[in-house]
Amino acid sequence: MKFALINGERQEAQPELTGVCIACGAPMISKCGKEKIWHWAHKTKLECDPWRENETEWHRNWKGYFPKDWQEKVHFAEDGQKHIADVKTDKDWVLEFQYSAINPDERVSRNAFYKKLVWVVNGLRRKKDSIQFFNSLKFVKNIEDPFFRRAFEVNSDRNALFKDWRNNKVPVFFDFCEPDFLWCLLPLNSEGKAVVAEVCRKQFIQIHFFNSISQNDIFGELFQFASSAISAEDLFLKFHYRRREEERKKQLEAEEARRRNPYINRRAGYRL
Repeated sequence: MKFALINGERQEAQPELTGVCIACGAPMISKCGKEKIWHWAHKTKLECDPWRENETEWHRNWKGYFPKDWQEKVHFAEDGQKHIADVKTDKDWVLEFQYSAINPDERVSRNAFYKKLVWVVNGLRRKKDSIQFFNSLKFVKNIEDPFFRRAFEVNSDRNALFKDWRNNKVPVFFDFCEPDFLWCLLPLNSEGKAVVAEVCRKQFIQIHFFNSISQNDIFGELFQFASSAISAEDLFLKFHYRRREEERKKQLEAEEARRRNPYINRRAGYRL
């Protein structure tokens, strides 16, 4: 774990420190060796959260994109069950960063436990995953949205990542450690087609900060809108028509502002 409590304050591991677990209150010791990333571990071998996996530099980098008070948040269910989310935003979106293999039953359990869950999956764990993944994609359209960039459909069964995650009912982002992009497998639609969208990595991170200051859940609205697409072509059309509607709305608002404000009309006429 990245954090433990010392005198009630969350603190990262440093040599010779001791603390208590943020979830169960058990004693924690700092592990600050030369080979593994510095972390906290329970003093006994008993782990309080069976869903936790050994943290890698990849995990730590992803957590570091977000505020510290969003990282390693304890999430409680109504029945009292609790687990430590990798990141939980102030709009209650849980981001789980998955590096190792995961049992399908556990994945289903996490989907049910975290009501607003997004998976970010390391796509380089197995040597052939990235090759199989990109060879299985059929490019359909450029979406030209700040978040979703291009739309693809999966046209091959020789794709281990797709087989592992295709039945997921929440968004899954595959990270192949490209500097600019992630690859989003949208929840399987009613027609059973797998739609993949190229996503701007920077926008994926920033949208959660924009969500924090927005009255609406813009991240949730975006994915509810995108997940209703029945094909990659339909995904393109949805964003195409939404963009046209937004442009038309801006034109109408500008026309209304000019109609209500003669000063704007005079200035516009002067510029002409």
